[in-house]
Amino acid sequence: MHVPTSTTQFEAMQHVVWEDMAVALTQKQSLPFRGDNEKFGFPNNENYFGLLKLVAKFDPFLKDHIDRYANTGLGKPSYLSKTRCEEIIQLMANKAKDTITAEVKKSGYFSFSVDSTPDISHTDQLILIIRYVSPKDGFPTERFLTFLELKDHSGESISDSVFNYVATELKNCKLELILTN
Repeated sequence: MHVPTSTTQFEAMQHVVWEDMAVALTQKQSLPFRGDNEKFGFPNNENYFGLLKLVAKFDPFLKDHIDRYANTGLGKPSYLSKTRCEEIIQLMANKAKDTITAEVKKSGYFSFSVDSTPDISHTDQLILIIRYVSPKDGFPTERFLTFLELKDHSGESISDSVFNYVATELKNCKLELILTN
């Protein structure tokens, strides 16, 4: 772990923590990250930006950072962009997937529930939900795992997508196929 050696480094690290917390809160509350406008100071900009602006009222370092770098434009790093937000989301998604995978491995048995839906670009996606008995408390647990791209709606395409995901992402989980009518 990196330990800050100066007040400025500490404040910079604190700024990153505030950003991470803004993403986590927005994600936990199932709020959209993006708004109609991706610039600070404009109406309907983003929930993410709105949370950062709120925190900046109590954090002088973050307020100064936003004042100086908020709308700098393309090619100038501000660490406030949608790219930064998406990087944080991806890191959190990876951590959540790792946690779920570890629980599934401890549980021993699991099942899937799948459904399909088109995304904003009209690409069919398979929604993959995993069910297992929680090793922590013994209760049935259901978690969203991922979206998988579908070639078509055939049973073969759906099963191929699920099996390929399990083979690559849940490598050490025992998979037994049980078919029922």
